[in-house]
Amino acid sequence: MAISNDIQKGKELLAEGNFEQAKALFTDIIQNDPSLSDAYIGRLLAELELGSEDMLRNSSFDISENEDFLKALTFAGDERKKELEEISSAIIEKRKLLSVYDSDFLENIYQRATSVEETSESYAKNASVLRSIGGYRDATLLAVKYEQKAAELKVIEEETKKQRLLAEAEVREAKRKKSDAVQIKVYSIVIAVLSVFLVFLICYNLFLKDFIAKQDVLDQIAPLTYDDVTVMTEEDAPWFYVSEEGELRFYADKYTGDGHLVIPEVFENRLVRSIARAAFKDCRKLISVKMSRFIEECGSSVFDGCTSLESVELSESLRIISTSMFVDCTSLKSVTIPDSVESIDSHAFSGCTSLESFVISQPIAYIGKYSFATCTSLETITVASTVSRIDTGAFRDCIKLKEVFYGGRSEDFEKISIATGNSAFTDATLVCDE
Repeated sequence: MAISNDIQKGKELLAEGNFEQAKALFTDIIQNDPSLSDAYIGRLLAELELGSEDMLRNSSFDISENEDFLKALTFAGDERKKELEEISSAIIEKRKLLSVYDSDFLENIYQRATSVEETSESYAKNASVLRSIGGYRDATLLAVKYEQKAAELKVIEEETKKQRLLAEAEVREAKRKKSDAVQIKVYSIVIAVLSVFLVFLICYNLFLKDFIAKQDVLDQIAPLTYDDVTVMTEEDAPWFYVSEEGELRFYADKYTGDGHLVIPEVFENRLVRSIARAAFKDCRKLISVKMSRFIEECGSSVFDGCTSLESVELSESLRIISTSMFVDCTSLKSVTIPDSVESIDSHAFSGCTSLESFVISQPIAYIGKYSFATCTSLETITVASTVSRIDTGAFRDCIKLKEVFYGGRSEDFEKISIATGNSAFTDATLVCDE
């Protein structure tokens, strides 16, 4: 019973992160009884600074030749031995998976996952990502900390929300009581004032206000007339918001459309010029998007994780396909790229597993890191003669890529700077226009 209690105490020390104390305790247990399998596993976890066997299973530490692990197998019963062998097999599979990716790719995932907003949702999502690369740097340990932080913040957020709702209810009640008291006294005065300005207000709202607002927008998009552009208001599309600078934001929780989204040129009498970072991130309702013609730039990760998105018609004014713009859009089959686009940034189409062909037209000169990585259905790619640089891993794991159509001469194609990790691209059949 005493040894069983000591092992339980050792497990608690591991869970609390007191690895030195745990290691010393398990060493004492082994000296007293060298045949306890769990004591060897406990000491192994303490040496690796892991809080539990689940963390060991999700790690990529090579334990196949570890002395403590081998002794644990030796003294374990049949059922326990099977559990330990399953942990070893899981680690081997994880090491195989991690070996597929180079350090730049893993570091990019790690950096994204450690950029956490102070919300329970952000910590929970990033913990999941870190677990997927368990064993890289301190990803597994961070995942546990993030999960604990998410749980703590969830409690705080729920309590804060509850207090806010109570406070808002109290404020509303106070305002209502005050309004009822004042209303009786001033009602007759309000009616008199409204009767004086009624005609003017009606005329202004029906004619002058709309005309002035429209005229201001027309000045920005001359020589077009107002009837030539797509115009929407908050009443038409409450899921949109456009700032004074013309940046569009999207509220997925308010969206009630059929998934075929049209981004207007003008919203609430403001010209839509750009789309905010991660505006449509993880919106799984979207099926197709037609973008306003005046949008010049999009923030990073605009359509990141839109797994139902099948087609996109981009703005004819867009200059750059931004970083991670369509990452993990697994249903994306077609994208209309306008001639205004000059470069495709890193991870732009990474993980678009349904994309079968793509045309990189003029004047695009640069294709960023991992921009088409893991596009496992991509069979053909058309490359304009203006392309001069293809960065690291741009076409990594494009396992079906068969043909590269180049809009220039073969000798010009040889001058393109192609970085490492693009064997799928360089091994494909080259077809030149000239």
